[in-house]
Amino acid sequence: HGNTGNADSPVSAKVAALPLTTPRAMAWSDGYIYSIIRYGRGVMPRYAAQVRGQNRWEIVNYVRKLQADARAEAQAAAPPGLN
Repeated sequence: HGNTGNADSPVSAKVAALPLTTPRAMAWSDGYIYSIIRYGRGVMPRYAAQVRGQNRWEIVNYVRKLQADARAEAQAAAPPGLN
């Protein structure tokens, strides 16, 4: 999904990875993101064997950080009065 979660890396383009910073992805529950990591979905393969237990939650937290950073960046770029 790239360094920022915007699906703008060369690999993201090749595998059609979804951006993690869209309102749709931001609305996903933590459990849903955990489940995608564990079982996969769409083009996302399952990572149950490679990423276990607590490490999955750490990835969920990292995705949430990327989303918070994207939100903050969008607010900073918004014209005055729209924040």
